[in-house]
Amino acid sequence: VKFEKEMLHMVTSQAYDYSFSKTVENGEDGSATKPYTINHQGDFNTLLLALMSDPTSAKGLHFRQTADIIAPNVSTVVDGMQYYGEAFAGIYDGGNYTIEYVYSGQNDSEKGSNVGLFTQLKDSAVIRNLVLDAKITGGYSKVGGLAGEATGNVTLKGIEIKGLIEASNDYVGGLIGYMKTGELKVEDCVLDMSVSAGVR
Repeated sequence: VKFEKEMLHMVTSQAYDYSFSKTVENGEDGSATKPYTINHQGDFNTLLLALMSDPTSAKGLHFRQTADIIAPNVSTVVDGMQYYGEAFAGIYDGGNYTIEYVYSGQNDSEKGSNVGLFTQLKDSAVIRNLVLDAKITGGYSKVGGLAGEATGNVTLKGIEIKGLIEASNDYVGGLIGYMKTGELKVEDCVLDMSVSAGVR
């Protein structure tokens, strides 16, 4: 079954739920001591679907990855985008595991902007101990391996990004495409990737 992103938004627009597999029996509540664990692709997909309708973008919630995963293809219908992320304001600990994802756009100014594992990292977002293997082609503007845009106070620590980013316009970077406002703290991050942009 193929779903367009817009259809998924209609399905999940009434409520958001970060109940991943094994969450209930493990007593996970998204706190620092009992973070929501992301054990496989299905859990990461649950995160994305919840973020679509959560106005806080998971601010204050903790997530911990426990295995290497391939990010789900949100859309195989809309312009062949494959993976497409959501805005995030929580605390994500990758546990030094890898997330692999592919984005394939058509250099469209609307659909090809704010591209990355997350479309935007919002105030208070923390991403740490994560390896990204990203292949982004056909992006337009505000394109980054981790996020297309960041705003507010955002912290990145212990992140390794490898792969490829190709965009046709401006604001393109290995970690973040565009820092809108606030302060971006970066510590112990490594980039091993090819990045190209049409403007800067």
